[in-house]
Amino acid sequence: MTKAYFFPRLIAYFIDMLIIIIIAGAVSFVIPSNKNVEMLNKELKSLQNEFLQKEIEEQEFLDRGKILVYESDYANSAGIIIQVITIILYFIVFQFYNNGQTFGKKLVGIKVINNDGGKLTFNSMVYRSLIVNSIFVSFINLCCLVFMKSETYYYLSAATQMVNGIIFLIIIVMVLFKKNGRGIHDVISGTKVVMVK
Repeated sequence: MTKAYFFPRLIAYFIDMLIIIIIAGAVSFVIPSNKNVEMLNKELKSLQNEFLQKEIEEQEFLDRGKILVYESDYANSAGIIIQVITIILYFIVFQFYNNGQTFGKKLVGIKVINNDGGKLTFNSMVYRSLIVNSIFVSFINLCCLVFMKSETYYYLSAATQMVNGIIFLIIIVMVLFKKNGRGIHDVISGTKVVMVK
């Protein structure tokens, strides 16, 4: 089978993320919203503007920012949980039972298969999604949000997001430049993405 090239994979990922946003948004719409989220986000934007306009010093920006980011994420924790559950159901469960294809993958004509040509396993889909769909990072952030103080949460959240960004860059480089087109998530999970004939 022919490997799936980078751009069909990227297009499929964008389509799938759009579907995730729509589903998670629809589910979140049914759940009563926390009015504090909007207020805290406005306050955070205002704080950023004050800092950019040089109305406040860096230390004040950091001190107030840590608390606002923590409170905003805490107020939005139900939304974060809904998004993680939606990603798990879509990228792990649905993709597994749909023979390695999401709607995005089906539209661009690609699918996930086991690297050795054997049957795709549920565990492979879990390992793959923990990495490429940031489920592991989201879980760590939720645990930090619940069990840690605002300052610790702020720095650990920033660190996990940075690690997540580095992993994404490694995936992109590997998919673009490795002959077999397998990203780190494919290597760890024993999968590859191929064109469907």
